[in-house]
Amino acid sequence: MQRISFPYSGNVFLDNGTVALYHYLQQAARLTEHDNLQPLQPYELSEGRHFGLMGADGSLPEHVWVEHPRLYELLEELYYAMGREVYDTYTHKQMQKGGNLYFTLTGEVIQAFPKMNTYGFTHLLTNNAQGGTRRKENSRKFKDIENKDPALAARLDAGYTERGVKRDKKVYFNEPYTKITRLDAPTAAHFAPGPHRCYLTGESVKTLVEAQNISPFLSSSMSMFNSGLSSSDKKVSWKAMYLSRFAAAACLYQYPNKLREALNVYFLHADSLEHLHTVVVDRLYRGIQNGLGVEQLREEKLEFQRNFRASEALGKPGDFVGVYETLFVVLHSLREQVLRVELPLKEPVVSTQEAEPADEEWLDPTELLFPTALRGPLALYFLRAESFAATMRPKVFDKLFNFHYAIGLIGHLQLQKIPLKAALQSLKVLKPSQRTAANAFQQERQLRERVVGRMLQGQSILEDVEGLLYDCYGYLLDGLADPKNGPGWKHYSALLHLTELYEKLTNSHIMEQSALQERAIKLGAQIGQGILNYQGKAAEKGTANLGQRQINAKQGRKYIVALRKARRYPDFLEQLSRVQMRYGLLVSRELLDTLTEAEFPWVKQFILLSALNQLNTELNPKKSDNSQPSA
Repeated sequence: MQRISFPYSGNVFLDNGTVALYHYLQQAARLTEHDNLQPLQPYELSEGRHFGLMGADGSLPEHVWVEHPRLYELLEELYYAMGREVYDTYTHKQMQKGGNLYFTLTGEVIQAFPKMNTYGFTHLLTNNAQGGTRRKENSRKFKDIENKDPALAARLDAGYTERGVKRDKKVYFNEPYTKITRLDAPTAAHFAPGPHRCYLTGESVKTLVEAQNISPFLSSSMSMFNSGLSSSDKKVSWKAMYLSRFAAAACLYQYPNKLREALNVYFLHADSLEHLHTVVVDRLYRGIQNGLGVEQLREEKLEFQRNFRASEALGKPGDFVGVYETLFVVLHSLREQVLRVELPLKEPVVSTQEAEPADEEWLDPTELLFPTALRGPLALYFLRAESFAATMRPKVFDKLFNFHYAIGLIGHLQLQKIPLKAALQSLKVLKPSQRTAANAFQQERQLRERVVGRMLQGQSILEDVEGLLYDCYGYLLDGLADPKNGPGWKHYSALLHLTELYEKLTNSHIMEQSALQERAIKLGAQIGQGILNYQGKAAEKGTANLGQRQINAKQGRKYIVALRKARRYPDFLEQLSRVQMRYGLLVSRELLDTLTEAEFPWVKQFILLSALNQLNTELNPKKSDNSQPSA
């Protein structure tokens, strides 16, 4: 057999493996500075002659093909070359320490090599299992050697002692170990038509291979990636196993912190191999991963904590730990470092006049925000795994179908000058009772995780943000005596503007009148300022150190509570009348007399949000007084 093909499968896992395989073939054909690919030089690869991508024009089923007189040897050499770069990961510290040795068959030390770990998606595939040699006979248990050949065992022990290296249970001969799973040698039976069906690809061949030497991730969660076939049989085709291991070379990953207690993995998927190759190789590798090679990842600053350059425009990467908030940072990084490369001069514009077609132009940002190469269906799969006992176990696996929408949303918010960093940092909040909890760091970010998740799915965030400002109002009043007992400094106007713009986009079906939201915000500001500017009588007990506006904010609390508790429109009007009488406000009936039942809850929340923005901003401590648990 001299030719093999890997077709587009529609399976995110295998298709990314195919694209990664094609990328490594291209790298091997160029053989630049890739030390890991030097063993492929004797194959003298040439694109178009030995491999290529066919069927992109629709004339044939799309596939990557490989043809060579020494096909099986080539596939095996390519596999281990990729493994040395993607699976055999070690830091500069580990390299300098040289924590392991391999020997000649007679027991002489050949060379020291570093202890290795697997990171990212490879961590899930292999569960960071102990390394093994490419040839099975080159690794043996020391106990077996000791029983069969005590003299050799003694020489081996002496070698370890001389080099100051702690001996493992296994001893390695003629080659260092590799962390990638040993490849089953391909045979013709692995590709010939037969009765055994692969549940991942749907193809039927004579011989399948065991999905072995991998973590519980693959055996319990491969159904995430299957093609809808039965997964009761854990055997897969040789092609499926081969591509599954290449997939790790095409993903983005990040650990929220150096403790590596959680892992986020991201796969892009497209409607064709050509499109996917353009996105992953031409954009990701040259954009978000540009200049971030293995040598850079080995540095102490990174140490494989992530394999891409995370944007810090929203805050330090370690500040974001939840599934959706880390996803938002990845999308922002893609927007800034990959998808802006060929931005045309024309930018999306949101009209401030009555509803016009330009208002929703951002919702289909293909022409405005995406280079030609990236137009077309794109989805982002994201996987979250968390440490459990001695393994990483997936807890979340989902697909962001509206990838273009999410990127367009971020771009639109930036164009409208929304201070995203200030807004996201202000979404962190802790109840006073949570501040000494062991998981205070995670609890502080729960609301932000929920709000960002709703934004990425196009759902309303008004209730969550209004609830945050209401809670902070109470915390601020309780902390007047000592700002350290309050919620810390927050950019309330940034939260208001973010919610105002976002809800205008997601609730356009409610806003038949484009001025509805604006009127609600103006009424809320009028209520807030009316409370703050009230010229009342003497302050109550315990307010001697407060200014008049702070005293007013405290005394106005019962009116805000009453407005918020009003569930029905008539009740809300009654409470609003009380506010008018108390603070001498003149409220226009233009807004209130035209509200529909569907519009009332939305308008009420915006009135409260705007009023609370005024009150909280007045009560807000100085930035230097911020005592939140994290930056």
